[in-house]
Amino acid sequence: MSAVVAACQTYQPAQLTRLPDLLSEVTALTISPSDLPLPELSTHPFDPSRPLDMDEVAMIAVVNNPGLKAMRDQVGVAEAQAFAARLLPNPQFSFACGALISGVGATTSSVSATLGEDIVPLLTRSARRRATSANERSVRLNLLWQE
Repeated sequence: MSAVVAACQTYQPAQLTRLPDLLSEVTALTISPSDLPLPELSTHPFDPSRPLDMDEVAMIAVVNNPGLKAMRDQVGVAEAQAFAARLLPNPQFSFACGALISGVGATTSSVSATLGEDIVPLLTRSARRRATSANERSVRLNLLWQE
């Protein structure tokens, strides 16, 4: 008797865009000043229907810059890596049952169960957490510097 438990995952390719996701119309931009890195801009209203001042031009440059958008994506990757470093490794469990069919003295079946845990990720967990936290901070500070 044998039992198999498996998870199924399918792959579906995503269509890549050929053009950058930059907005060509200033009026189509929506900028939340509270999301920008400088606290001085958090109270500055962004209204593209009136003439733009220098702060609003800087907001547009920061929000609509493809290089900065790519760096913001790198921040997301660094956050995901920091989250993954906090996870504990999965234990592994296996169970087997073997039935004896024939032979002299075939009176008992065999049963075995195994529970295993890789302890190396547990031993290096704190170092990995510190390293990924430092990397996340570095990526965030680099983005802040570029912005």
